[in-house]
Amino acid sequence: KNPYGTVFSKIPNLVEWDIITIIWGGKMFEYKVIEKTVVTPSNVDKQYQKYQNQSQDYITLMGCYPLWRTDKRMMITAIRVK
Repeated sequence: KNPYGTVFSKIPNLVEWDIITIIWGGKMFEYKVIEKTVVTPSNVDKQYQKYQNQSQDYITLMGCYPLWRTDKRMMITAIRVK
């Protein structure tokens, strides 16, 4: 199996208000989940654009949904809290 397929295999378990911690450049950042959605690949860009050019910092995690399938994407959007 593709080892890259498991990197975000647990994102379907995230729910609204869960905290995601990211360490980047030796610094820790925390984000609170605000949206969880399933879209077709053709709608991925539209979902990303929803949070572009905002005054706050957002991240979006994306993975195949269901795992190992390519027809849909699970997208988790979170806002920076720390």
